[in-house]
Amino acid sequence: MNQLKSALATLRPSDVLTKTPRGEAEFSQRVRSLPQKVRGVLILVNGRRSVAEIESMLPILPVFGTLAALVATGYVEELPAEAPASAVPLPIQRAPVTVAMTITAANDTIAAERTPLEELREAAIAQLRGLAGEAAANLIGRIHTSRRLGELRIELQRAAQVLERFVGPEVAQIFLEEMTTRVHAVSEAMTSQPAVLAG
Repeated sequence: MNQLKSALATLRPSDVLTKTPRGEAEFSQRVRSLPQKVRGVLILVNGRRSVAEIESMLPILPVFGTLAALVATGYVEELPAEAPASAVPLPIQRAPVTVAMTITAANDTIAAERTPLEELREAAIAQLRGLAGEAAANLIGRIHTSRRLGELRIELQRAAQVLERFVGPEVAQIFLEEMTTRVHAVSEAMTSQPAVLAG
């Protein structure tokens, strides 16, 4: 029996899946070896949601078959019973920018000089690239050129609409909630700073 048939035969709606290092690399290293809709399913795998919960979040897509394919190809695996589900972080809550910033001391200096607005833009762009790929290229360009928080807020709302079409309303809602939280934090941080970015 090949791996896909085996995964289809053994995967149960109650199974809780977690990303393997290969699955994590798809986002952290921006590998982008998977189609956008498959990446949208993969991002929902967080070590807490069951297969049935993920299916209910994306009712239009063939989630069960996609998850079985991700198991068969080594992107996800069943969460071991002894591992606490709460210890596995939700990938969309990570700041993808920080992964690349630990490489050299020069990068650490650059990271320290970034404004909160720049960090917010970079986090939004990284997540959009991971979720919608090239389909969000125009939107990513507009986010990149946003110089004021108000402009960025509008673009983040548009981004959520794009994500809703590509990966479903649940993923779009997660993205929008995280970005809204970050916008509020940036707004507070900028109360004593000008809202215009340099460069």
